[in-house]
Amino acid sequence: MKTRKKNISFRSRLILFIGLMVLLTNLSIGLLVYRSAQYQLTESNKVMLKNSVRLVNDLIADKQKAVDNGIMSRKSAQESIKQIILGPMADDGTRPLNTNIDLGTNGYIFVLDSQGIEIAHPVIEGQSSWHITDRLDPDFYVTRSIISKAVNGGGFTFYNWELPHTDKIAPKLAYAELSEEWGWIVSASIYLEDFNQNTDDIFQLLIISVLTTFFFAFVGIVFFSNATSKPINKLIQTMENVTAGNMDIPLNETTLDEIGQLNDAFIEMLHRLNSETTIRQDTQEQLHQLNNQLESLVEERTKELETSLAELSHTQNQLVESERLAALGTLVAGITHEVNTPLGIGVTAVSHLNLINDRALEQLNQNQMSAKDLKNYFIKVDENIQILYHNLERASELINSFKQVAVDQNAIVLMTFNVNDYLKKILLSLKHEYKRTQHKIDIICNDQLHIYTYPGAISQILTNLIMNSLIHGFEHMKKGHIEIHFDEIGDFYHLVYKDNGKGIAKEHLSKIFEPFFTTKRNTGGSGLGLHIIYTIVTQQLNGSITIESDVNHGIEVLIRFPVLKRGEENE
Repeated sequence: MKTRKKNISFRSRLILFIGLMVLLTNLSIGLLVYRSAQYQLTESNKVMLKNSVRLVNDLIADKQKAVDNGIMSRKSAQESIKQIILGPMADDGTRPLNTNIDLGTNGYIFVLDSQGIEIAHPVIEGQSSWHITDRLDPDFYVTRSIISKAVNGGGFTFYNWELPHTDKIAPKLAYAELSEEWGWIVSASIYLEDFNQNTDDIFQLLIISVLTTFFFAFVGIVFFSNATSKPINKLIQTMENVTAGNMDIPLNETTLDEIGQLNDAFIEMLHRLNSETTIRQDTQEQLHQLNNQLESLVEERTKELETSLAELSHTQNQLVESERLAALGTLVAGITHEVNTPLGIGVTAVSHLNLINDRALEQLNQNQMSAKDLKNYFIKVDENIQILYHNLERASELINSFKQVAVDQNAIVLMTFNVNDYLKKILLSLKHEYKRTQHKIDIICNDQLHIYTYPGAISQILTNLIMNSLIHGFEHMKKGHIEIHFDEIGDFYHLVYKDNGKGIAKEHLSKIFEPFFTTKRNTGGSGLGLHIIYTIVTQQLNGSITIESDVNHGIEVLIRFPVLKRGEENE
């Protein structure tokens, strides 16, 4: 009997799996509730700050009316506002915090002018705060941001500042609006931690709830797993005894559940096995007699079969070799070079998509994702999905094309499409290959031109040409330029491809369409790219291709193929 490698038992795996599911589910729900509470609290704080500032502006408006009616002077009206939002000025030039205005333990209202002078402030009234910066970001000027948002209709400013009477830096939120009557910048500010105690309490309750739920769930899982694993272990022991050759197995008590049905089925199988064992022994005796009779016949036929087998093996080798050589020029030429391009781009797009998701998740976990960030995230995700979709679709089309290019060209799908749009899609699918470079690709084509031909062929041709330029033509170049011209001239379509790369030596131009010709053999070049393009143009599109080039003068490729109308594809 074979010894089994000791693994985690079914019972343990069941407990571990369900326990993790319960724990993760509760943690997920708890985290969502906690995040929601934090968000609601932040929004509530914003409303409180905005209402406090607008209440002060309303008081300013009332005081200005009193000034206009001659009831009081403007100076006394302004001092009255300062005492309302803070309090009377002490001998040392400071003002107390108004405890009647609920802005948390350390929050207060202060007033600036447009130059950053503190008109009303608990500590630095009369001083300039124009050059004050965030305590954690020295490039962020707090006062300037507050003034800028106030004069533009009002707005919130997040920054970091010391807690009063300590060296601890804490996040702070301020809202400011412009008072039209006096030109004051009225701002209310709070420390966020003064209002976060409620969310901390919620978080503690959630932890307790999760742990309690997990405990009771764990107890239930252990009880259930014991009830499930016990009969299974008994059945396993019975099977091991049968495997060891002990067929006299006593019947176990069965239940009405699936495990009981399994036990009943095993007992029935055991009975049949005993019966079939007897039949097998009788059959083996008969076979022994027949084998003795067949030995002589086998010896006679062996020599004949050996001769036939040698001839068959020789014929088979010839057929395999013929098939291999017939497929070598098509399948190898296409699959090894062409399919790797869209699949490689697809893998790059997936990796980039994963990076975008990680960054978005990091922003979300840090509660730093704005509406603009979310919109940019969806735009980038959609762009990468489009790239992945088009490249996987083109990979499938390439495989079908290469399987049939030498056998049945008419099997490739013909369709009418907008050339300009299709060329842009091709560039989009290759965007990851050059977007981090300074290379530029221009399309010169009538945006209303529709043609009836093989779009897959156009895609394969341009993909090969562009990748050749990016990899070989622009090697050691920082600013490569590609132009793609497409036009209908008479009864022919003209596709002109140009780049300003390092070009091709004139002595190589007569050989570039030959299969396996490459000057990059030592660096992995297969020499099949241009041969595939030549095959597609001349056989599938029934056209012609010419290339003009010289060293350090780029290349110019002219592809001409006839205009095809519906009904002419079989001619």
